[in-house]
Amino acid sequence: VSGQVPMEKGEIVPGGIIAQSRKAIENMIAILKEAGYELEDVVRVGVWLDDPRDFWSFNSVYAEYFVANPPARA
Repeated sequence: VSGQVPMEKGEIVPGGIIAQSRKAIENMIAILKEAGYELEDVVRVGVWLDDPRDFWSFNSVYAEYFVANPPARA
């Protein structure tokens, strides 16, 4: 799964890094499910943040979805 962004109906979702992180992950989950996979099948996640100060906020959302054995992240 590549290139997932926080978009819904062709528009970036409002609400800042937390809402956008959730939407990007939800978009990824939808594609995984359609292909017959789950979050447990993910082994690596590449993340691009415009502002490095958003890392801790993103990381808190990431931890909500990847609770046990989170995949490597770069």
